[in-house]
Amino acid sequence: MSSTPASGLRALSDTEVPRPVRQAGREAVTLYRAAVTFESLLVKELLGASGVLDSLSAAHPLLGDQAAEALVGGVANGGGLGLAEQLYRALAEAAGVATKHAGGAR
Repeated sequence: MSSTPASGLRALSDTEVPRPVRQAGREAVTLYRAAVTFESLLVKELLGASGVLDSLSAAHPLLGDQAAEALVGGVANGGGLGLAEQLYRALAEAAGVATKHAGGAR
């Protein structure tokens, strides 16, 4: 699954979801993807508010949105802010989904 969701962010493929999450089942994977998407949107908003994305668009007018998505993706692929892991655990606990530590790997 590598389509682009309505948020405009690239969805995680199955191999990008940590093995412990995949082993916890379909609902765990859905919750993990939601947590990672939320973290990515938050990073994008924070970068936008800081003016970084405007600077990228000004420096590379033809690549503006692509450069922004690459930056957000780079933050996410570098382990993100750690928020996605915490959010995933909270969502899974609230939903009664048995979880193993996701390990922060994406």
